[in-house]
Amino acid sequence: MKTPPHSVEWLDAVRTKEGIQSDYRLAELLDTPRAAICQQRSGKNEMNARTAITVARLLGVPELMVLGAVMYHSDRERNREFWLSVWEEAGGRRYSGPPPHGRPFPPDAEPASGPRKAAARPPATGQG
Repeated sequence: MKTPPHSVEWLDAVRTKEGIQSDYRLAELLDTPRAAICQQRSGKNEMNARTAITVARLLGVPELMVLGAVMYHSDRERNREFWLSVWEEAGGRRYSGPPPHGRPFPPDAEPASGPRKAAARPPATGQG
């Protein structure tokens, strides 16, 4: 059974697509602490939902594909089948990473909205 990629694999896909050499620059691009990238690389943590959606937008893949993969590895064992189905329904089994030409999907499998760029992080409102 093919399982969803871990956070580190998504991070490496962004680094490849964007031509980034360092985790420092990757953290800047994703607007996340460098320590979070280090923890994801070491396998201590998976990325959070906001970072997962930003990664999806940068890669031009469905947001639920990355979110489903991240949650598959970070949620409780009993929820894994659910997150596996989310990842699969978003096209996860067809995704093989960004090829050199930067189009991660065959033309007939691209998301209807097309590739997206990462959105700016909304400003903090001070209310929680």
